[in-house]
Amino acid sequence: LAKAGRTQLAPCECPYGCGAPLLKKDVKFHTTFMCKEIVEEPPDWLHGEVRRKRSELAELGQKQMEEVECPSGCDMILKRKDVKKHLKDDCEYRMMQCSNPGCTTFVPLIRLKAHEQFFCESEYAVTKKEMVKKVREKVGYPTPWRLWDMQRNNEKIEEKKAEVEEMKEVAPKKEAEVVEIVDNA
Repeated sequence: LAKAGRTQLAPCECPYGCGAPLLKKDVKFHTTFMCKEIVEEPPDWLHGEVRRKRSELAELGQKQMEEVECPSGCDMILKRKDVKKHLKDDCEYRMMQCSNPGCTTFVPLIRLKAHEQFFCESEYAVTKKEMVKKVREKVGYPTPWRLWDMQRNNEKIEEKKAEVEEMKEVAPKKEAEVVEIVDNA
């Protein structure tokens, strides 16, 4: 096998005598398409058709390198050749099926967690929500939106405290100004 490979790489001359340097493995191609001594016209695909196909492929390659915006609306700018992979693996707006048993709804990935927790209407999800609600009522845990309201109220209270402290700092100065105005009058 190795000997046969070495013989294919042996140099030889064109059988038609054009003088082109060849390897034995290239003789058939050379005599069919390239030899100057053969008067036959080479096939069409070797001339215009190849150039046309090459230019088409070059245009396609240029289009693949263009930057485009994600068609799902995630505002990601990427190369056209990467759009399919982005939509399949990376896009936060790609459509995913709800993982709750019995639900066949497809929602964007960015909204999937909220759908599964709050908006899923499957029997499994409804039962789970009812059970969680009963346990929360029994134990006295606030619901997630109540926690958010409590946190927001605490922030407002802290803001009001800061305003009061600021007023306490400003009040003595204002009082001194009022006393001075009354004394001068």
